[in-house]
Amino acid sequence: MRPLVFHLADNTMVEGLKAFFRRDNWQSALDCARFALDPDSEQDFFKVPGENDQSVWKSAHEHLAPFRETHERALVLLDESFDPSPGAAQIHADICRSLTQAGWDRARFEVIVIQPMLESWLWMDSDHVAKAFGCQDYANLRDRLIAEGLWQAGSPKPSELKAARDRAARLGGSKSGRAVFRNVFSAVSRRAIDRCEEPGFKLLRQTLQHWFPKPKEAWEQ
Repeated sequence: MRPLVFHLADNTMVEGLKAFFRRDNWQSALDCARFALDPDSEQDFFKVPGENDQSVWKSAHEHLAPFRETHERALVLLDESFDPSPGAAQIHADICRSLTQAGWDRARFEVIVIQPMLESWLWMDSDHVAKAFGCQDYANLRDRLIAEGLWQAGSPKPSELKAARDRAARLGGSKSGRAVFRNVFSAVSRRAIDRCEEPGFKLLRQTLQHWFPKPKEAWEQ
């Protein structure tokens, strides 16, 4: 069996995560052991064409049915923000219940609800993020967005996530969209990843560390 399948809610998640797992050192950035994962195949990164976050909330157990016999574990990723959304806690509980009722052992899956949306993962304090938008300096980019009312001073990320994403792309002379996520996820530093406080990302990282712990000798180095 394959070690893990990601069930993703949209194509931006697919592009971003595939870019991350094409890195040579992705296991170091996540602080887990390396495991077999093919970022160039749909067998490990699965999305139902034409479906979205709400569909994953309602039907992840149906979507993942074929993977019970092919993959040891499953990670479901979706945004909290969709209409109507019951909130992150209820989304998590609903998907966990439906997967368990469909025959998945609870130890074989986890549900990652990103609060409020994937754009939260863009704003890790790193010049790699600025460069993904075509800018050179993260602090300067943040100050510009603060001055334009898209980011509250002292907050770790913009208050208007999508508007800030689009404005940052215009400031850097680049296109907003999947390319930004590919560029950020393929290059963001381990130090910046360590500072990401979004609850879904922290659960994702903790889950992979639990499922795929680093070898003992790695801890002793």
